[in-house]
Amino acid sequence: MIAAATALVILIISVAEGLDSELIEKLIGAGSHIEITTADGFGFSDYERFIKRILNNHSHIVSGITPRFTADAIISRDEYSSGIRLIGADFTSEASVSRFFPHHEDIYSKILSAAESNNSAPVPRGSVERRRTPTLSGLPFAMIGKALYDRMKVKPGDELKVTTVCGDAFFTSLATFEIGIFDYDMSYVFCDINTLQGMLGYEGVATCILIKLRDISMADDFAKILRSELKDDSIVVRTYKQVNKSLFATIKIERSVLFFIIFLTLALANLAIAFIVAQNVYSRSKTIAIMSALGTKMNDIVRAFFYEGFFCGAAGLAAGLAAGLGMGIVIKWLNIRVPAEITLYYSVNYLPIRLNGANIVIIAAIELAVLFMSSMYSARKVLKANIIDTLRNN
Repeated sequence: MIAAATALVILIISVAEGLDSELIEKLIGAGSHIEITTADGFGFSDYERFIKRILNNHSHIVSGITPRFTADAIISRDEYSSGIRLIGADFTSEASVSRFFPHHEDIYSKILSAAESNNSAPVPRGSVERRRTPTLSGLPFAMIGKALYDRMKVKPGDELKVTTVCGDAFFTSLATFEIGIFDYDMSYVFCDINTLQGMLGYEGVATCILIKLRDISMADDFAKILRSELKDDSIVVRTYKQVNKSLFATIKIERSVLFFIIFLTLALANLAIAFIVAQNVYSRSKTIAIMSALGTKMNDIVRAFFYEGFFCGAAGLAAGLAAGLGMGIVIKWLNIRVPAEITLYYSVNYLPIRLNGANIVIIAAIELAVLFMSSMYSARKVLKANIIDTLRNN
């Protein structure tokens, strides 16, 4: 029972860890490790100066940095319309932060493909590099989340209408992208930052600056460094944990519940050990009485029964750890497909397994603690045995 319970618990916690890790990685991929914005929400009018300053001072820490300008809008094609988050991105630097965003060279290739498919005039090589707002047939480009792209049945080169508070604008569909989170893939639309700034009348303004670090573990320390350097209460520096605060709070609660369930599961499994030790005490009552009569101390007898139960349970724990790790490796190797409901939300096609050494150590520690208590409780029943009555009746 202990071996089966331990193996099952390892698999459950590894799957939960895998799903959480996938979700966190996709959230970070859609955003960044560090986000710099303003307290009033109006953004930076001199964001390029901020970017140059950060790169000059911290190029050894920063692996990517890009500005964004965002606005709410409505996208329409034929009779279909949907609310979107329109994100103005710098096409030359966005890929350095967002792992799903195509590189600048790939965008240029897609421009050529869209031009050929629409029989438009060819785009001169180098035009994208010279002009930060790429266009085809006079219309700026937009990249649409995969879920929305499929829902609207869009093809590269199709014309799309985008309605903002300042009026209507038209874009050419360039390509699709997939963040891996349905809500984002259904609502995110990227266009060039200069295009969106011009549409809304905020030339040279970015609502936020995103920073990707070479080492994610430095996010908290680097955020403190930036705050001390900027020394401006109107500028807000947030880490990915602070941006997704509700998600990390939910994960923390989830882990607490999971480990409570682990404790109960292992406690139930250890009832088998407690029952075996209690039965041994009962079935060997005559042996216990004779040993006591011959001068063996009761504490030594209790210790012998305790060791018997504890080491039996420890053997089950070792077998369970080996079985759990083995099954986790096998499941990871087999790439088992997950139900469509999970795929829809997490956008994972295969069961994610993450064998975290820290979790396995915690599970083993919980099991050993419960095993110690159950074995000790059962072994101490020896102290309640009536030696005289046992010898008289046997």
